[in-house]
Amino acid sequence: MVDNPKPWIYIAGPYTNPYPIYNTRRAMEWWDRLWKTNLIIPIVPHWTMFQDLLFPLPYEEWLKYDSHMLERCDALFRLEGKSSGADEELGKMLKQGKPIFLEKDYQPMLSWARDLIKK
Repeated sequence: MVDNPKPWIYIAGPYTNPYPIYNTRRAMEWWDRLWKTNLIIPIVPHWTMFQDLLFPLPYEEWLKYDSHMLERCDALFRLEGKSSGADEELGKMLKQGKPIFLEKDYQPMLSWARDLIKK
C-alpha cells in the first residue's frame, strides 16, 4: 500500500507535428522532470509509439486507449504546440472537472500536487 498516493498527471501535447520522435522525446523529458519531483506519477501517451511500431493499431484504437488513461488521471499537463488531439484531451479533462496545467503552470502544479498529497 502506498502512503500519501501521488497524483497521476497525463502529459498531453503534439504528436505528429512537427515529428513523432521529436514530440515523444519532449514528452519523455517532461516525464523525467516530473518524476524526479517525487510528487507526481506522470503518464506519457506518446509511449504508445513504440507499441505501435511492433503491433500497429488503427488511430481510433489509440484514441480509445488514451481516453481510458485520461479517466484514471487526476490532472492534465498540456505541453506547448499545436495539437487537435491534445486539445481534445484537454476538453475531456475539463468535462470531468479535473485540473489543467500548462507548461507555464509548472510550479503551481507542483504546489497543487504537494497539497493533494498532504490531504
